[in-house]
Amino acid sequence: MKQTVVQNIELEKIEKEIVALKNQTAENIILMGQKFIEAKKLIPHGGWGDWLESKVGFSQRTANQFMRIAQEYGSNSQAISNLEATKIYLLMELPVEDREDFISQNDLKGMSTREVRSRLQEYKRNNTEVWKIVDKVKDFNIYDVRINELKPLPNHEMYFGRITGENYIHFLNSIQECGVFQPILITRDMTIISGHERVRACKDLGMETIPARYFSCKKCEEHEVG
Repeated sequence: MKQTVVQNIELEKIEKEIVALKNQTAENIILMGQKFIEAKKLIPHGGWGDWLESKVGFSQRTANQFMRIAQEYGSNSQAISNLEATKIYLLMELPVEDREDFISQNDLKGMSTREVRSRLQEYKRNNTEVWKIVDKVKDFNIYDVRINELKPLPNHEMYFGRITGENYIHFLNSIQECGVFQPILITRDMTIISGHERVRACKDLGMETIPARYFSCKKCEEHEVG
């Protein structure tokens, strides 16, 4: 009982700190991420999403982004200290090993968000392994691919939410009754670009194949990653 009281007091203190940081500069994203990491350890299983929305006004997706930024930049905050939050989010699209190289090649502070996004797309097509194998010519065919051969896009869970609770049950029932209407998008090495939740549902239903299309360079420029 005493431990619960102490945890509640500590959690209330963290809540106030997060709300205060929320309205300040992007440099505090790292601090907020660290606070989220602390808070998550104190919150009972299953209560994380409710606490975020009711106490500090954050979605799980945003909180996950902040925690990831804190973990990856906590010891090197200078690299992003002068950047707006939107540009920091964009940088997280790159693998850790490519991020420092990209920052060194570009004056991110002096670029607009649109310019940063465009430069990132160009960099990924030229340097990141997944983007090197994207088709240059669109393949309009739909293929039934084996689910056990598919690979998730690295760190996809940081960008795209998961379907949970009753919504996931409805999602499962829909696929079980009607199948997968929209093919997933994959690369030639079987990396999932779009459709991780459809793949998860099919696995849970015991399906062996799923319809898929190959991701093309043209679609890459239209930002169809999801």
